[in-house]
Amino acid sequence: MSGTQNGRSPRSVALVGPYSSGKSTLFEALMEATGTPVKRPADPRNRPATTEIRLGHCSFLGDSWTVLDCPGSIEFSYEMTCALAMVDIAVVVCEPTPARALTIAPLLKLLADQGVPHMLFVNKI
Repeated sequence: MSGTQNGRSPRSVALVGPYSSGKSTLFEALMEATGTPVKRPADPRNRPATTEIRLGHCSFLGDSWTVLDCPGSIEFSYEMTCALAMVDIAVVVCEPTPARALTIAPLLKLLADQGVPHMLFVNKI
């Protein structure tokens, strides 16, 4: 079967969340942890904003995974919405501060309304 491993289809996950919450850093760390090379900026603090979905492919515990790093800026929310229509699960990357936590409420409602399984990844602790 083409595109499958062990008779199973590849799994997919979308990294979503507000602008500057650390989605791209998490994406790069996941790719690195699975042995998949990825370009990293010399200084992550000067990373340009992601304006389009980045794709990564890796394998973990015998399963093939496609990881989608979605832009967090409200201007590019359409990109994220399209990604959510085709993934198995969404990882909502958020920060532990109350003010920033409020920014994920609309996203959590969208995920619940669309029935997308999701989990929180609290970053920058």
